[in-house]
Amino acid sequence: MSFIDLFDKLAKKTTCEIQRILARMPRWKLFRFFNVMRNVCIHDPSTEYDSARLEHFQRILSSCPRALLTRFLLSIDKQSIVNLLEQRDDLWIKFFVGLIILGYDSHVEQMLTHLMDDVYDVNFGVHLLLLLEKEAKKKRLCLPRELRQKIYNFFCRNWEVLVYLVQIKCGQDKTHDIYDLAREMNRWMRTFSKRNRLNFDLRNMVEVSISKLD
Repeated sequence: MSFIDLFDKLAKKTTCEIQRILARMPRWKLFRFFNVMRNVCIHDPSTEYDSARLEHFQRILSSCPRALLTRFLLSIDKQSIVNLLEQRDDLWIKFFVGLIILGYDSHVEQMLTHLMDDVYDVNFGVHLLLLLEKEAKKKRLCLPRELRQKIYNFFCRNWEVLVYLVQIKCGQDKTHDIYDLAREMNRWMRTFSKRNRLNFDLRNMVEVSISKLD
Protein backbone atom coordinates (compact mmCIF):
# COMPACT_ATOMS: atom_id res chain seq x y z
CA MET A 1 0.00 0.00 0.00
CA SER A 2 1.36 3.43 -0.92
CA PHE A 3 1.45 6.27 1.60
CA ILE A 4 -1.21 8.09 -0.44
CA ASP A 5 -3.47 5.04 -0.20
CA LEU A 6 -2.83 4.84 3.54
CA PHE A 7 -3.64 8.53 3.88
CA ASP A 8 -6.97 8.03 2.09
CA LYS A 9 -7.69 4.89 4.13
CA LEU A 10 -7.22 6.77 7.42
CA ALA A 11 -9.88 9.27 6.37
CA LYS A 12 -12.47 6.56 6.94
CA LYS A 13 -11.15 5.58 10.38
CA THR A 14 -12.11 6.78 13.83
CA THR A 15 -9.55 8.58 15.98
CA CYS A 16 -8.99 5.43 18.07
CA GLU A 17 -8.44 3.37 14.94
CA ILE A 18 -5.95 5.92 13.59
CA GLN A 19 -4.07 5.83 16.90
CA ARG A 20 -3.80 2.04 16.76
CA ILE A 21 -2.56 2.06 13.17
CA LEU A 22 0.07 4.73 13.89
CA ALA A 23 1.19 2.89 17.04
CA ARG A 24 1.93 -0.25 15.00
CA MET A 25 4.13 1.57 12.49
CA PRO A 26 7.92 1.62 13.01
CA ARG A 27 9.16 5.14 13.76
CA TRP A 28 11.16 5.39 10.50
CA LYS A 29 8.10 4.43 8.48
CA LEU A 30 5.82 6.78 10.40
CA PHE A 31 8.16 9.74 9.87
CA ARG A 32 8.55 8.88 6.20
CA PHE A 33 4.75 8.77 5.88
CA PHE A 34 4.48 12.15 7.59
CA ASN A 35 7.14 13.68 5.37
CA VAL A 36 5.52 12.41 2.18
CA MET A 37 2.15 13.81 3.21
CA ARG A 38 3.76 17.06 4.38
CA ASN A 39 5.14 17.54 0.87
CA VAL A 40 1.81 16.65 -0.70
CA CYS A 41 -0.19 18.95 1.58
CA ILE A 42 1.98 22.07 1.69
CA HIS A 43 4.98 21.80 -0.65
CA ASP A 44 4.13 20.04 -3.90
CA PRO A 45 3.71 22.78 -6.56
CA SER A 46 1.90 20.34 -8.83
CA THR A 47 -0.80 19.79 -6.23
CA GLU A 48 -3.43 22.44 -5.68
CA TYR A 49 -3.91 23.52 -2.06
CA ASP A 50 -6.74 21.55 -0.50
CA SER A 51 -7.89 22.65 2.96
CA ALA A 52 -9.84 19.42 3.49
CA ARG A 53 -6.73 17.35 2.80
CA LEU A 54 -4.67 19.45 5.23
CA GLU A 55 -7.39 19.15 7.89
CA HIS A 56 -7.29 15.38 7.48
CA PHE A 57 -3.52 15.40 7.90
CA GLN A 58 -3.89 17.57 11.02
CA ARG A 59 -6.35 15.01 12.38
CA ILE A 60 -3.75 12.30 11.81
CA LEU A 61 -1.07 14.41 13.54
CA SER A 62 -3.36 14.99 16.50
CA SER A 63 -3.77 11.20 16.83
CA CYS A 64 -0.01 10.69 17.00
CA PRO A 65 1.60 10.20 20.44
CA ARG A 66 2.98 13.47 21.80
CA ALA A 67 6.59 12.28 21.89
CA LEU A 68 6.57 11.13 18.27
CA LEU A 69 4.73 14.24 17.05
CA THR A 70 7.30 16.43 18.80
CA ARG A 71 10.23 14.51 17.31
CA PHE A 72 8.73 14.75 13.84
CA LEU A 73 8.12 18.49 14.08
CA LEU A 74 11.67 19.01 15.37
CA SER A 75 12.94 17.31 12.22
CA ILE A 76 11.33 19.79 9.80
CA ASP A 77 11.81 23.52 9.18
CA LYS A 78 9.99 26.23 11.11
CA GLN A 79 7.85 27.39 8.19
CA SER A 80 6.63 23.86 7.56
CA ILE A 81 5.61 23.61 11.22
CA VAL A 82 3.60 26.83 10.91
CA ASN A 83 1.97 25.68 7.67
CA LEU A 84 1.07 22.26 9.05
CA LEU A 85 -0.30 23.35 12.40
CA GLU A 86 -1.87 26.62 11.20
CA GLN A 87 -4.02 27.95 14.05
CA ARG A 88 -4.79 24.51 15.50
CA ASP A 89 -4.16 25.46 19.12
CA ASP A 90 -4.54 21.83 20.25
CA LEU A 91 -1.61 20.80 18.07
CA TRP A 92 0.49 23.78 19.14
CA ILE A 93 -0.06 22.94 22.82
CA LYS A 94 0.72 19.28 22.23
CA PHE A 95 3.96 20.34 20.53
CA PHE A 96 4.89 22.86 23.25
CA VAL A 97 4.27 20.34 26.03
CA GLY A 98 6.42 17.85 24.15
CA LEU A 99 9.22 20.42 23.87
CA ILE A 100 9.02 21.26 27.57
CA ILE A 101 9.24 17.56 28.46
CA LEU A 102 12.44 17.36 26.43
CA GLY A 103 13.81 20.46 28.19
CA TYR A 104 13.64 22.60 25.04
CA ASP A 105 12.26 25.71 26.76
CA SER A 106 14.10 28.02 24.36
CA HIS A 107 12.36 26.38 21.38
CA VAL A 108 8.98 27.22 22.91
CA GLU A 109 10.02 30.83 23.51
CA GLN A 110 11.39 31.23 20.00
CA MET A 111 8.33 29.74 18.36
CA LEU A 112 5.96 31.86 20.46
CA THR A 113 7.90 34.99 19.49
CA HIS A 114 7.76 33.96 15.83
CA LEU A 115 4.01 33.36 15.99
CA MET A 116 3.35 36.68 17.72
CA ASP A 117 5.73 38.88 15.71
CA ASP A 118 5.87 37.32 12.25
CA VAL A 119 2.91 35.01 11.66
CA TYR A 120 -0.20 35.97 13.63
CA ASP A 121 -0.31 38.46 16.48
CA VAL A 122 0.22 38.83 20.21
CA ASN A 123 -3.33 37.72 20.93
CA PHE A 124 -2.75 34.29 19.43
CA GLY A 125 0.48 33.87 21.41
CA VAL A 126 -1.24 34.88 24.64
CA HIS A 127 -4.09 32.48 23.84
CA LEU A 128 -1.54 29.66 23.60
CA LEU A 129 0.08 30.72 26.88
CA LEU A 130 -3.28 30.59 28.66
CA LEU A 131 -3.91 27.12 27.24
CA LEU A 132 -0.43 26.04 28.33
CA GLU A 133 -1.11 27.38 31.82
CA LYS A 134 -4.34 25.36 31.84
CA GLU A 135 -2.35 22.19 31.12
CA ALA A 136 -0.43 22.71 34.38
CA LYS A 137 -3.56 23.09 36.51
CA LYS A 138 -4.84 20.33 38.75
CA LYS A 139 -8.19 19.17 37.45
CA ARG A 140 -10.20 15.99 37.21
CA LEU A 141 -8.70 14.94 33.90
CA CYS A 142 -5.20 16.31 34.12
CA LEU A 143 -1.66 15.51 33.10
CA PRO A 144 0.57 13.60 35.52
CA ARG A 145 1.88 15.80 38.31
CA GLU A 146 5.50 15.46 37.14
CA LEU A 147 4.55 16.79 33.73
CA ARG A 148 2.47 19.62 35.18
CA GLN A 149 5.46 20.55 37.34
CA LYS A 150 7.64 20.85 34.24
CA ILE A 151 5.14 23.18 32.56
CA TYR A 152 4.90 25.28 35.73
CA ASN A 153 8.71 25.40 35.93
CA PHE A 154 8.79 26.60 32.33
CA PHE A 155 6.78 29.69 33.30
CA CYS A 156 8.84 30.30 36.44
CA ARG A 157 12.17 30.06 34.61
CA ASN A 158 11.20 32.10 31.56
CA TRP A 159 10.31 35.54 32.85
CA GLU A 160 9.60 37.07 29.43
CA VAL A 161 6.88 34.45 28.93
CA LEU A 162 5.58 34.91 32.47
CA VAL A 163 5.35 38.68 31.91
CA TYR A 164 2.88 38.15 29.05
CA LEU A 165 0.82 35.76 31.13
CA VAL A 166 0.71 38.01 34.21
CA GLN A 167 -0.11 41.14 32.23
CA ILE A 168 -3.05 39.51 30.48
CA LYS A 169 -4.39 38.06 33.74
CA CYS A 170 -3.82 41.12 35.93
CA GLY A 171 -4.16 43.92 33.39
CA GLN A 172 -1.73 46.63 32.41
CA ASP A 173 -3.00 48.93 35.16
CA LYS A 174 -1.62 46.57 37.84
CA THR A 175 1.65 45.79 36.09
CA HIS A 176 2.74 49.08 34.49
CA ASP A 177 5.35 49.66 37.19
CA ILE A 178 8.39 47.35 37.31
CA TYR A 179 7.92 46.75 41.05
CA ASP A 180 4.22 45.99 40.59
CA LEU A 181 5.05 43.63 37.76
CA ALA A 182 7.63 41.75 39.83
CA ARG A 183 5.16 41.55 42.73
CA GLU A 184 2.43 40.09 40.49
CA MET A 185 4.83 37.59 38.92
CA ASN A 186 5.87 36.34 42.37
CA ARG A 187 2.25 36.22 43.48
CA TRP A 188 1.29 34.16 40.43
CA MET A 189 4.10 31.66 41.06
CA ARG A 190 3.20 31.22 44.74
CA THR A 191 -0.56 31.07 44.23
CA PHE A 192 -0.40 28.74 41.25
CA SER A 193 1.91 26.29 43.01
CA LYS A 194 -0.30 26.23 46.11
CA ARG A 195 -3.59 25.80 44.25
CA ASN A 196 -2.27 23.08 42.00
CA ARG A 197 -0.03 21.29 44.52
CA LEU A 198 3.22 22.03 42.72
CA ASN A 199 6.64 22.85 44.13
CA PHE A 200 7.72 26.48 44.11
CA ASP A 201 11.48 27.06 43.98
CA LEU A 202 12.36 30.25 45.89
CA ARG A 203 15.30 30.75 43.54
CA ASN A 204 12.78 31.71 40.86
CA MET A 205 11.62 34.74 42.84
CA VAL A 206 11.72 37.94 40.78
CA GLU A 207 13.79 40.66 42.43
CA VAL A 208 14.19 44.22 41.16
CA SER A 209 17.38 46.07 41.96
CA ILE A 210 18.16 49.65 40.94
CA SER A 211 21.80 50.68 40.81
CA LYS A 212 22.46 53.97 42.59
CA LEU A 213 24.62 56.53 40.90
CA ASP A 214 27.24 58.35 42.95
